[in-house]
Amino acid sequence: MRKLLIAAPLAVICCFGAPACAQQWSTARLLHSPDTEKAVKNPVLYPAASGGVHVHYKPTKPSTTVRYRRLVGDILSGPSVVPATGWPGGRSDITEAGNGDIWITWENWVDDAQGGEQIWAARSSNGGASWTMFPVTAYAYPPGQGGQAKTPQIAPYGPASSPNVVCASWRAVHNQLYYGVWNGSSWSAHTSIGTWTDNSYAVTGLCRNPLDGSVYRTYGRKIGASWQVCMRRFDGVNWGPEIVVSTNTGTEFVARLSIAINKQGEIMVAWDQDEKVMARHYSPVTGWGPQLMVAQGFAPAVAAMQHSYFYIVYCELGTVNGRVAGKRFAHGEWQPGASVVSVGLPLAFSADPDLCADSSNTLYASWEYFGGGDDAPFAYYSRLPYPSGPPAPVEGFTATASDGLTRLRWTNPPSLNLHRIVIRYSTTGFPQTPSDGLPLLDQLVHPAASGAVDHTGLPNGVTHYYSVFCLDAFNNYGQPVQVAATPFSQTCGNVRLLPDGTRVDLSGRVVTAVFPSDGVIYIQDPERSSGIRVVAPTAGLSVGDVVRVSGVMDSRVVTGLRCERQIVQATVTVTGQASPLAPVRMKGLAAGGGSVPPLLLGVNDGYGVNTIGLLVSVTGRVTAKVGSYLFVDDGSGVRDTSGRTGVMVRCPDTSIPAGVGDLVSAAGVMEGSVPTGWTTNRRLVRLRSYADLQVLAGP
Repeated sequence: MRKLLIAAPLAVICCFGAPACAQQWSTARLLHSPDTEKAVKNPVLYPAASGGVHVHYKPTKPSTTVRYRRLVGDILSGPSVVPATGWPGGRSDITEAGNGDIWITWENWVDDAQGGEQIWAARSSNGGASWTMFPVTAYAYPPGQGGQAKTPQIAPYGPASSPNVVCASWRAVHNQLYYGVWNGSSWSAHTSIGTWTDNSYAVTGLCRNPLDGSVYRTYGRKIGASWQVCMRRFDGVNWGPEIVVSTNTGTEFVARLSIAINKQGEIMVAWDQDEKVMARHYSPVTGWGPQLMVAQGFAPAVAAMQHSYFYIVYCELGTVNGRVAGKRFAHGEWQPGASVVSVGLPLAFSADPDLCADSSNTLYASWEYFGGGDDAPFAYYSRLPYPSGPPAPVEGFTATASDGLTRLRWTNPPSLNLHRIVIRYSTTGFPQTPSDGLPLLDQLVHPAASGAVDHTGLPNGVTHYYSVFCLDAFNNYGQPVQVAATPFSQTCGNVRLLPDGTRVDLSGRVVTAVFPSDGVIYIQDPERSSGIRVVAPTAGLSVGDVVRVSGVMDSRVVTGLRCERQIVQATVTVTGQASPLAPVRMKGLAAGGGSVPPLLLGVNDGYGVNTIGLLVSVTGRVTAKVGSYLFVDDGSGVRDTSGRTGVMVRCPDTSIPAGVGDLVSAAGVMEGSVPTGWTTNRRLVRLRSYADLQVLAGP
């Protein structure tokens, strides 16, 4: 979890999208032999320079022992027992020095009469076949003050081939951070680095900087009223000044720190705080980035990868409590959706995850799993191989043509090596490489995120051919995914024939009615051929406004039937002003028009052009007055419910300035209205105000 073996330069981000199914970790497998190694604690990993990872854990039944294994892919070596003079309780750690020596360090618990608790380390120079033990600390304890050698961590330092390692620890009672170094032949005295903390949960984090061989040590301590995450740098001789990593302002406790550094000298520090996983990234070029919340969870472990990527694993909380999850950090942010790391395991309490990347950039994660009976916890691991070829292609690539534009949508592949998405287009054929045709999009992205781009300003009637390429950090790419689309002029008339869910764009349409109480407006084509209902905020809109409307086609449903097409989720932009359009004069029988299955519902006994949504006017005698409704008949004898005759006119209220027998002219929009028991619309004209109702003559 503390070493990078491969790295490459980083670019900048412009990424968007919602979470999707992210990279697929392998099915979780046991790290130990459950028949002979029971109740395993503290599984930790470290990348082996020759491939795979070093593994250390401690079975606690029937007694606690120190074990080592080598894991390459899913091939696990037999266990090597590391000698220990006492009970190896508490925390332990593993590393590989630059010369290939394997080191394991642990808390060696013995009685005060035998010297009390000390930190020990074991070294193997033959791949774990045999071990030589060394006492790292030699604390002399006053009576009753034993047990101060806590939380040892070990990391290489110095040149890449150096045998040197540093062991860092926390000395209880003194509440100070200590360290000692192995210089290739002996351990130095364990001494204080001069930093004090009484937070025993925040004394982890040790990592070599591959850029210069120095070592960084993280810890948490209270500064003023706030707990802060800090670190110091060891250059092989001295510890540098304290660097405050976190930007906390509250009083939340910080715990379980982890640090990783890549070959560019970029640093990632993670910790948990108030049931949240937090992290902060440092670049030698741009400095510290913002402190980010990664997820709800605890016990993070971070690892550096190539291409300036980092990865984090952690234990989740909430509805997936007990699951181990992970995320990639790239382009200055964490991927939006988490990957499941503990694949195939039932939900049960998990703890102490660890993480590292091997020399092929494959990620290995380990953790304690408390499901499965009396012999819990079990030590499990999972792998996330780094692809050897280019990223997989995008999924679900679609192109939806509209008026002067095409909307492109897709889902990025789950490939861990996905770095960029490039979309090229042409009007003569599909581009075959990321440099063919013309550029539309070149964007740094996350795996498995959804993507979208709108190609605007296009001539209608011209087919555009699109190819989307997925590239890794070395610009390797596979076969593109291709789609074509032809933008077309959209009108109120032709969008009404599009299925529900289709995105539409209408330009140069004129507002004919505004109904704030319903949250709707009506618009129509300037030549008065067709109109449509639009569900949108009405503030600032007036009759006569020329507008652009973008939204999604939908059907207004009344008594279970689609009575009227409408645009929902709409954005309405005023682009100009026009004289209010005059209503189209209609005979009663012609009002509403016929049906156009399956989406346009006409009126009862309707015929001709469907005019639902259009601004119209009808003239005739008032045959009935019911509440806020009039019935107007021009002699057509249009039938309505309850034996009434005439076109129904919906008025603003019940104070209608007309009576039965009056000859009136009523102007308004044809609105969908299906009476109970009918399978078609009735003929209904909705007034905008009483200015639309004119009494031409009395009875």
